[in-house]
Amino acid sequence: MVDRIFKATDRHGAEVEFELVEPGMVETNEADMQYRTAFSRALQHGILPRERMIEEMRRHEIWDKQTSDEIAGLAAELVNLEAELDKVKDEAKGLEVAAEMSKKRNRLWELISAQQGPLANSCEGVAAVIREEALMAACVRIKSSNQRYWKDYRAYVTERDGENSGDVVIKVMDLQGQILLGQQKDIVGKQPEQLYLGKIKKQEQKKASPVRKKATKKKAVRKRKT
Repeated sequence: MVDRIFKATDRHGAEVEFELVEPGMVETNEADMQYRTAFSRALQHGILPRERMIEEMRRHEIWDKQTSDEIAGLAAELVNLEAELDKVKDEAKGLEVAAEMSKKRNRLWELISAQQGPLANSCEGVAAVIREEALMAACVRIKSSNQRYWKDYRAYVTERDGENSGDVVIKVMDLQGQILLGQQKDIVGKQPEQLYLGKIKKQEQKKASPVRKKATKKKAVRKRKT
């Protein structure tokens, strides 16, 4: 688990201890409001909404049917392989199925990333980035007082884009990145093939570890008197 407490130099040049707290309803509602505002502004500036962008991508054959069909096919294959993995009894066969699942899942994520990448420039994509940033900013607290460091998203942006304003933004963004990376690893680790491989690894480690025998005391044999 990533430590959410960090030290950074604030806007006044003082070293302060901060904490990136878990978001609550207030912070979430505030971030949602920033999402709606950002979406409206993006629309006003001529950025296409997601569905319109998909239509344009299909029209220009950027989002082609072949890729969509391959994604659907891989998803169906993974469902079948998962069912097979649940029933497998032979370890060698299980490892083979798990390896095949891992290969197909990697290919699936590769295709989805390539297909979804351009959508980051849609109204929804732009607004989602601002929402995440606003949520992060709302959760930064001064550890000693539990007070918010930035009173609102505008204050965060002012400090982020200003000069000589400390390094709280840099530190908290780095921390947020570590948290997101940890969450991604957790998601990957919970995939059926990874759970199976982890189970096999534990079994092998258990077999490899030496079993200690309990020391037994030897009974002293008394000699009979003749």
